[in-house]
Amino acid sequence: MLYVRLLRSFNWIWTLLLGLTIVLSFIWGYISWDAPYYLSIARDISNGFVPYVDIYNSYTPLMMYLNSIVYELIDEPGYFIFLGIQYLVTFFSAFIFYRIGVDKKLKPSEAFCLSTLLVMAVLSSDGTAIILEVYILPCVLFAYIAFSRQQFLVTGLLLGISFFFKQYGLLNFIPFGLMILNNSKHQKFKSLLSFSMGGLIPLAIFLLYFLFIEKVEFAQLLMQISGNGYAENKIQTEKSFFSLLVGAKVFLLLLLPMLVLRKMAWTSRRFCLLLLGVGINLLPVLIKNFPHYFILTFPYLFILYAENMEKLKFRQLAALNFSFLLIFGLLILRLNRYKNVYSEQLQVSKVAQEKYPKGSSVYLCDGYRFLYILNNYQNPVLEKQGYRDWFVPDTQFYKEYNVLVRDYCVDPERLE
Repeated sequence: MLYVRLLRSFNWIWTLLLGLTIVLSFIWGYISWDAPYYLSIARDISNGFVPYVDIYNSYTPLMMYLNSIVYELIDEPGYFIFLGIQYLVTFFSAFIFYRIGVDKKLKPSEAFCLSTLLVMAVLSSDGTAIILEVYILPCVLFAYIAFSRQQFLVTGLLLGISFFFKQYGLLNFIPFGLMILNNSKHQKFKSLLSFSMGGLIPLAIFLLYFLFIEKVEFAQLLMQISGNGYAENKIQTEKSFFSLLVGAKVFLLLLLPMLVLRKMAWTSRRFCLLLLGVGINLLPVLIKNFPHYFILTFPYLFILYAENMEKLKFRQLAALNFSFLLIFGLLILRLNRYKNVYSEQLQVSKVAQEKYPKGSSVYLCDGYRFLYILNNYQNPVLEKQGYRDWFVPDTQFYKEYNVLVRDYCVDPERLE
């Protein structure tokens, strides 16, 4: 009874703190670095442009298509509407995980504790900015439910959909395929075939639409969604062990409860396969140590806890709450650090409109890209360059197009 009372008390505390961070993320929030890329393409789609044909796009487009619906319904929607939608996706993921926890025989209060921690971990890993990894979460968690029910066609279908939110979703086919082989005592080939067919359905629809309806050249499509130039650009950027620790800080804090797991858990094949899922989804970190890349590991980490928390009680409760406290602290520090950025962005927006009115054709570089959203600026090289942030205009480019460029520091006086 003491354990249950403690858990309920902690759940109330963390729910209130989570609510506080969400409120602060809207009050202190700002248009993040990647948001202009995804949301501008969503806007362009709503205007009738087609990714890979009219828009150079290095990502798979499902998130952009979903957000384009907002532009269809609302004229010039504010940034925080899209952030709110992403929060709904995050909470939906937590609800799916809650169902997994209950299915794993956790008490509702235990499943709720882990679900709340999942939301806090996502928000602390760049989840208060517009990112693609959040949209992968519900796909992988739903796929795990389908896998648990031996619905392998649906499992593959959901993982295939995750790929079209971001290419890294492809990594999930490896651990799930191995789990299916481990889980299927009979008809392993049939189970894997069903799983593979499910994964191919979204791909077939994607290719059918873009190759045969929109008439995109296959080589052009492959070049863009393979991230041509992206990996090379990010790998060449300076990385260090310290930058890795900074990017991985929330992930490392989530590993703390692993230290109190039963020794027997580490020897089970199921545990090892889930741990493999964590390891495989760390591969994108080799490109760049972005905190949101670590979100890809969260489904596997939290499923590991859901499968082992029931037998640990006080030890894991203490470890989970300690991790929760530190992650909450990191999130508050992050929100506070950038709390004045949005007001500065609005100031830059007003100054920019003195030179280029809203809706003008302007190419934006570096920290000015948020003006695609605030000032509804149109990209003049949508088909050639799109919104790639590593493109550097040359002298001829400046002669042909309107360009605003600067470093990331907000300084309206430098707006020329």
